[in-house]
Amino acid sequence: MSLIRPDGSTIFDFEQDIGLRVHGGASRWVDKKSFRLYWRGGTYLEYPLLPNKPEITRFRRLIVRSGGNDQATGWDGNQTWVMMRCWLQGELWRQAGGNASSHLPVILLLNGEMWGMYNIRERIDRFFLQENFGINPDNVDLIKYEHPGRATVQEGTIEAWNSLNEFFKNADLTDPEVYRQAHELIDMQNFTDYTIMQIYAGNWDWPQNNVYAFRERTAGSKWQWVLWDIDDAFMMRSPINHNTLQWGTRDRARRDLAPHWYMEAGATTLHTTLMLRKLLENDEYREFFIGRAKHLLNTALHPKHVIQEIEKGARMMEAGVKWETKRWGTTVEQWHNNIARIKEFARLRPGILRIHFINYFNLDEESFPIIEE
Repeated sequence: MSLIRPDGSTIFDFEQDIGLRVHGGASRWVDKKSFRLYWRGGTYLEYPLLPNKPEITRFRRLIVRSGGNDQATGWDGNQTWVMMRCWLQGELWRQAGGNASSHLPVILLLNGEMWGMYNIRERIDRFFLQENFGINPDNVDLIKYEHPGRATVQEGTIEAWNSLNEFFKNADLTDPEVYRQAHELIDMQNFTDYTIMQIYAGNWDWPQNNVYAFRERTAGSKWQWVLWDIDDAFMMRSPINHNTLQWGTRDRARRDLAPHWYMEAGATTLHTTLMLRKLLENDEYREFFIGRAKHLLNTALHPKHVIQEIEKGARMMEAGVKWETKRWGTTVEQWHNNIARIKEFARLRPGILRIHFINYFNLDEESFPIIEE
């Protein structure tokens, strides 16, 4: 494996005991595959690989990601692809203090054959938690929700997660003491901002899929969330006015994503919305939730800032777009049109979201001011 700069000079070129496998869920059906790289035998890739995380210099596992659904051979052909939705939203949250995998756009050659544009991404696993948060990788619980809202263990065990859900299921969050106990179990700002980021992006594939949460198994540790795989956002499959606030607080699973045996068994509760629904019963949390939404929409999610990040990302990717189009049969012009489309989302989405919050929480318009240009 080699990583080569655009000028032809080699960043690294080596042979090690590295595992390779195909990565992804629904994206496996397309011709352009994603891949995972595993460094084995206690070895690492030691290099500051990610421009937005120069402090991370050691990697055990990486994903060479095709773009998932957000690529030229994705679910709708080439009509929406930009290959930046997932890492863009992650970067916006990272800038606001959140947890997300970073990226490096590359051109991939497999055995010398051009395979188009990819993004190198950190894989969400125990080594990601070790390098990003200094957590002992052998002393962590990492949970992932997959279709149709099923918790799977990625690292550690599920006991603490089940206990957390049992607490919220039975808790009276209107009781100040119970609400205080909730604060001791989850990182409240992390959970809240994670939720608002998903709502802002209009992520059609959330909250029943690709939800990652982790905790270190030490006294006083709290559950936190990591943003990952939000390709179905920024008008990928849902319109710009999609009411993701209402979508993310429903208590029923989506029938089109749940297998027939899931519904026939009566398991229709959407567990991934339980915490938010219960917390919103508390007046103090409701005010906090609304306040965080206003803050983020005026900072990390402000139209000017989001458009700046889109343009910065597009500049990083532009040299590779022509190779993507040559390999997979779309056009550079289509990519530019799609970039303009997500910039339009960035301009209009905050105002739409403001109306959703006003209607959902029955607010006065003056209490949720219009985002200033």
